[in-house]
Amino acid sequence: MVDRRIINYLRENKNKFPQEVLKRKLIEASYPKDQIEEGIRIVYEGFVPKEKISFWDFKSIKIYKTFREKLLDFLAGFFTPAIFGLGIYFLLGILSAFIYPFYPFRYFFSLFRIFLLAILGIQIFGIFYFWRKRKYLARGFLFSLILPLILIGLFFLILLIFRRF
Repeated sequence: MVDRRIINYLRENKNKFPQEVLKRKLIEASYPKDQIEEGIRIVYEGFVPKEKISFWDFKSIKIYKTFREKLLDFLAGFFTPAIFGLGIYFLLGILSAFIYPFYPFRYFFSLFRIFLLAILGIQIFGIFYFWRKRKYLARGFLFSLILPLILIGLFFLILLIFRRF
């Protein structure tokens, strides 16, 4: 990875001084020669170093290059709340085996409500956390939140149209 100071120095001075003079000044300033060469390629030749960002790297901002990357991130965002939600529901089911025998008001304690709140929490967290870093992942979370609401609305609209409500 090239030091940003090298790139900034070359960009600021490339129209003022020849490339060899800038290179010599950077060497005199004790910058590594390989970084200077790469900085020259970036500034003068438009070379963009390839930094492979893993799918699982959620801290870095992802620049999408292909439709496939966009689609995979969208689908991951869309299905993640359901997968985590089912895992939470399974764990709550196991915990209920230990809680319900000793819990006198077990009918007021609804695992399904906790399940829905967990999915909603995952969706909201995913939207806000990934909005600037991985926009298609965030859009998948947003779509997984909006789609059930649209489907429920359509269901009630159909019931109203056919007067079954």
